[in-house]
Amino acid sequence: MVEVRGDEFDGWGHSVWYFEIDDGGYPIRQIVDTGQGRKTDPVDAHSVAVAGLRSPGLRTVAADDLIVVLRLLVDRRDELGGARTETVTEIERSGSDCGRQA
Repeated sequence: MVEVRGDEFDGWGHSVWYFEIDDGGYPIRQIVDTGQGRKTDPVDAHSVAVAGLRSPGLRTVAADDLIVVLRLLVDRRDELGGARTETVTEIERSGSDCGRQA
């Protein structure tokens, strides 16, 4: 459930907080999900995995072909953007080597 406050902060979006608990039921770590869907920190990934194993009633997630294709396209776009930046930097550097400002 998303809380709607009815004020100027409604446009900020929402976050979901998960808590990893120990065997005694006490929280030992909190994890925030801002909806981006990517966790890159290994500690966070481990915490999410442990919380998932200990949480009954979670939905089974299956790979969606469209999502896989979109992820590949986004990754390729990122690679091309990096290559473009490297090329522009190289051109600017070679222009300055010729004695002129790029």
